[in-house]
Amino acid sequence: ALKLIESAFGYDQNFYYKEDFLPLFDQRFNSHTINAFDNEKLIGHIGYCFREIILHDSKLPFCFIGAIAVEQAYRGQGLFHTMMNKVIDENINKVAGFLLWSSESKMYEKFGFTECGHIYQWGEEKNTLNFIKLENINDNQLHELKNLYEKTWSNRVYRSWEQWLALKEMKSVEVYVDNIDKVQSYFLRSKGFDLQGIIHEFASNSLSSFINDFSGSAVWSPIPTETNLKKLWLGLARKGDLWPKSMASLEETLNKTDIMIGGIDSI
Repeated sequence: ALKLIESAFGYDQNFYYKEDFLPLFDQRFNSHTINAFDNEKLIGHIGYCFREIILHDSKLPFCFIGAIAVEQAYRGQGLFHTMMNKVIDENINKVAGFLLWSSESKMYEKFGFTECGHIYQWGEEKNTLNFIKLENINDNQLHELKNLYEKTWSNRVYRSWEQWLALKEMKSVEVYVDNIDKVQSYFLRSKGFDLQGIIHEFASNSLSSFINDFSGSAVWSPIPTETNLKKLWLGLARKGDLWPKSMASLEETLNKTDIMIGGIDSI
């Protein structure tokens, strides 16, 4: 499966898909796959995992989809369409929504997905200022990151302690802190070849100061600044059967809410 996926995504020998997108392959994230075979040959794969997103004090179950790959010789035969419909049909009554990340938004419109939410890139500078890179994060530091994350972002992807521990295994993600002994701010930078030099998650006890310091940096944030370089979509989403009737539509809710979905969760 990994050979098929890495070939489809153009991976080279310096990166490893399983390391970059660990939630799709780890039971701590309730991960699953849909596979297609020609006799015993694997020719198609879709990975997905069940996560929870906290939105306006409600913890909602979501299905995150990724690792979508079809062997070159079998493309154009409806295999992807069949696998994608199977993922949706088997799980639509279990979740409030589906999320995936792809630049091919037109391809997913036929499955009911629309571009939702927002991410702002503040600048282009690939700097870390005076933050310290942690080569080996310990449990105490990880607890401090978890507490900062939950304090800073009321709307976020929920992570259990076991899911936080997985960060130690994602070696392509760089962890930076302002102080080794007592973390007051942190950020995560890079992940595989798709987020090189990008700060894709951060939290701070002084959020305004962090934003001011990094306003010209290559940061992906749900919060805009006056110097935004560009606006991106949070992801492609579609509603599941468990979306609360008391809330606005999924699209409207995601579009109007600042949600932290860092790169370690976006699969």
